[in-house]
Amino acid sequence: MKITEKYRPTKLSEVAAQKTAIRHIENAVERSGLAGSSWWIAGATGTGKTTIARILADEFTQTDFTVYELVGRDVSVENIREHERRMAVHPMGVGRCLIINEAQDMSDSVVSILLALVEKVNASKYDMIVFTAMVDVLELKNDPMNRWRALVGRCNQVDLADIDSPAFQAEAVDYLEGIAASEGISGVDVQALCNKAGWSIRAALNALDMQERINDTKISQAERLEKAASQFEYPAFDQMVERLRPAYESIGAELTQFNMHATIKTGTRVLVKRRNKIVEASACQVGPKMFSDSEGRWYWLKNVTKILT
Repeated sequence: MKITEKYRPTKLSEVAAQKTAIRHIENAVERSGLAGSSWWIAGATGTGKTTIARILADEFTQTDFTVYELVGRDVSVENIREHERRMAVHPMGVGRCLIINEAQDMSDSVVSILLALVEKVNASKYDMIVFTAMVDVLELKNDPMNRWRALVGRCNQVDLADIDSPAFQAEAVDYLEGIAASEGISGVDVQALCNKAGWSIRAALNALDMQERINDTKISQAERLEKAASQFEYPAFDQMVERLRPAYESIGAELTQFNMHATIKTGTRVLVKRRNKIVEASACQVGPKMFSDSEGRWYWLKNVTKILT
C-alpha cells in the first residue's frame, strides 16, 4: 500500500499541521452539529482541504452512497439542479453531502444558483455541503454583485494554516519524520524534502513513498535497475545514474551494472557476446539497454564481457 493511502487521515485528529483549524471545526460541530451545515475550507494545495471535507462527509453521512463530489471548473447549473432534485427525497437513516473541490474555479452563473442551494442545505436536517478552495476568492474575484461574498458568508469559514508559518512547517516536519521512522526510511532530510515539495504534505508523502520503494530490499537489484532505466531515454541515463546512486549506496547496493552502463560511451571498444560468440565491437550509438556499432549491428549491454578501451 502506498504511504499516501496508508497514512490518509480518517479522523480530524489525524490531520497534520492544522491544529488551529481542526479546533475551530470541532468547536463549530459541537455547537451546531453537521446537519444543515455549509463549509468553506481554504488553504494551499496539499494541506488537507479535501481530506477534511471527506472526513466531515463520512462522519455525517455514514456511507459513501450519499456523498457527491465535484470539481469547481466542471460544475454546471444542471449539476446544481440535479442536487436540488436529490434533496427533495429524504435519505433513510443517513445524511447527504455535496463536496465541491477547487471552488474558486466555479463560474459566476453557478455561484448565483448555489446561493439558493446553500440556503436550502442550511435549513435541512439531512444535508451538508463543503467547498474547498486554494485561494481567498474574495480578494481574487471581481465581484460587483457580491455573489461570491454572499456564498462564502453563508458558510462556516475555515482557513488552513499558512504553509510559510514556522508553526506549520515544524508540525509538518515532525509528522513526516514520524512516518519515515515508522516505515524504516532512513537517510532522508525531511526539511529539504518539504522545501522541494513546496510544503505540500501530500507531495512530501509521495516523495517519501518513492524513497521507501527505492529502499525496499525485497526487490532485487536487477528489478530496481530495470524500473529506473525504463523511465529514461539516452542521453539522460547518466543523469539518472547520478540521481539514484546515493539511494542505492545508502542501502549497500552494488553498482556494477550502473558502472557498466555509465562507462560505455561512443567509441568504447568492448568484447560482447553475440549469437553465442564473443566478438569485439566499438560503440557508435548507446542507449539504456543496447548499443550499436558503426555498421548498424545492435548488442545488449548486459552481454558485454569486457571493456577494452
